[in-house]
Amino acid sequence: MKTRYTPYLTAAVSQINAARVHLKIGGVETVDPSKCGPVGHIQIMEMYRPMGRGGYSQGMPCPNPPKGVGAGGIVAIDSEYWDGTWPMQTYKLRNTIVHEPLHALGLDHPNVDLNKDGKAADYECVATAYGNTPIMCSPNGGYKTAASMGKLVGHDIDGLKALLANARAQGIE
Repeated sequence: MKTRYTPYLTAAVSQINAARVHLKIGGVETVDPSKCGPVGHIQIMEMYRPMGRGGYSQGMPCPNPPKGVGAGGIVAIDSEYWDGTWPMQTYKLRNTIVHEPLHALGLDHPNVDLNKDGKAADYECVATAYGNTPIMCSPNGGYKTAASMGKLVGHDIDGLKALLANARAQGIE
């Protein structure tokens, strides 16, 4: 697992660390999807259709964290991405593998009601001046080019900084 996922996560972890949210890619540990692992760990596992349908993965922060601030979480990546039954474009796979752990850190989808129909729908996301949507946009946000896929855009980094500021305001380092 570590060998498979590290190349997908390395660039984003570097960006997250630059935003002063300290993460590192660690070792391999047993994951029990019915409960959260050690505090401060985001555990990644593969499951067949964790959302009940093909092509969907899930990142979940630990419920009821101490002091109300995320203390880790579990990410369930659909095993079909790897066995060939759910083919994905490379940028979608890479962005998904970064997107789901960000849910475990506490970020949600930043979709907005761009067409003013009263609903923030799929693909309705803020974008950079260059047209790039946050990796947290649902579905399939993030960069699409080989050089940048799997990296966070400024909106994602701003969300992480806001989470960190909230934690610090509550006296949590």
